[in-house]
Amino acid sequence: GMPGMKRDMGGSAGVLGGFYAAVTLGTPARITLILCLAENAIGPAAVRNDDILTMYSGKTVEINNSDAEGRVVLGDGVAHATKHLKNLDLVVDMATLTG
Repeated sequence: GMPGMKRDMGGSAGVLGGFYAAVTLGTPARITLILCLAENAIGPAAVRNDDILTMYSGKTVEINNSDAEGRVVLGDGVAHATKHLKNLDLVVDMATLTG
């Protein structure tokens, strides 16, 4: 359930820490971090099962599990990176997805 999900951001915090360490140590490679973050919110505008969403890439997806919002923002983040980052050699997807 949603109680106790404050720890669910641990994966993002770890990736941010690794990125900070790489920058602080002066890694010679050009690196960019895109954090794809979501909040489980309850309300009239919340995503529901069977909703159809249009992703950033223009593709449509059907939501089969409304607790899988991380997959939605991850897909948008990867699409954003591949469209807007110049001379992109590698995309690393690091996710702690549940659901």
